[in-house]
Amino acid sequence: MLPLKTKITIYLLVAISHVIGYVSGQAGWYRDCLNVSKSMGYKIVFLPTIVFLIVAVLLGIGILPWSLTDEVYGLATLLSAALVMLAAYRQVRGQCSPSCSTD
Repeated sequence: MLPLKTKITIYLLVAISHVIGYVSGQAGWYRDCLNVSKSMGYKIVFLPTIVFLIVAVLLGIGILPWSLTDEVYGLATLLSAALVMLAAYRQVRGQCSPSCSTD
């Protein structure tokens, strides 16, 4: 029987590895279906987080008024949804080109 601390450590490592695998798979899917680099695929995956951080910084230094935060989030959501729909459309049409490159 493993101690509780060891079990929790193992579960956390497994959860982190699943998250990393999921994000890497998403970035690879964007790379293949949108014909972009893998780094651009990661930027697309993390677009909501990037927008949140930018808005938080702009609010913190007083450049962005609170009244515009919903519009910024809405625009970022619209852009993300459009990218997902475009990639899914290209996949359904058979236009995704899987590659084994690591770039």
